[in-house]
Amino acid sequence: MKLYKIIGLLLPLAAFTACEKQESTSEKLEDTVEDALDQRPAEDLKDAGEDIKDTVEDAAEDTKESIKEAVE
Repeated sequence: MKLYKIIGLLLPLAAFTACEKQESTSEKLEDTVEDALDQRPAEDLKDAGEDIKDTVEDAAEDTKESIKEAVE
């Protein structure tokens, strides 16, 4: 795979993961407790969003490794 294609795939993924919302400590604690008790508002949607986030992060890491291998 050409390097420019790999970079073209990596840039949107990096931009997407850089757009994370910053939460305060109390918001994180509240969200954690509600998550543990499955009481968050729109629980299914938030779980799906977390799954998508994990998938994108994994894809970004795989792409990063592929770029390293291509360059070597």
